[in-house]
Amino acid sequence: MPLLCSLMVGLFAIQSGYAQKYAKMKVAMNQGVTIEGKKGIISPESVTMLVEGQQQSYPLTDVQSIMAKKGAAGKWALGFGGGCLAIGLATTAVNPNNDDVGSLLLGSVLWAGIFASIGGLVGLAVDPWQNVYLAKRTAVLRNFSLELDSDQRGSILLGLSYRF
Repeated sequence: MPLLCSLMVGLFAIQSGYAQKYAKMKVAMNQGVTIEGKKGIISPESVTMLVEGQQQSYPLTDVQSIMAKKGAAGKWALGFGGGCLAIGLATTAVNPNNDDVGSLLLGSVLWAGIFASIGGLVGLAVDPWQNVYLAKRTAVLRNFSLELDSDQRGSILLGLSYRF
């Protein structure tokens, strides 16, 4: 029984490792439409994301390319604001000048909010759109056609055409 449980956990970990998760996504479809969404997941078969509050899923065979952001703004805001709040709370706990504890706590929370905002701006600056998926055949290449034929005299005819 423990072996079976370990195997199930291992298979789940492997399966979840194949999915790529992103905070924001822009999905370019083969028909030329671009769809923007949040909380996107790319699996080997499809892309799923929230589009205007509704979860939508599209097969990767219908997708031309995907651009995504990892969502670094929240992590930077949490780091800056949380770090500032920790320093403020430590200063309040030590309280070397015997200041009013309520004022120290209020100041700590205000400074944490200011630093969280700064961290969010830094996170936005360092989280550009990245190409995370590109179909094997691009739309331009799909419109080209290479034809090989022969005529009655045995000559080989090579043709290259482009379909608009």
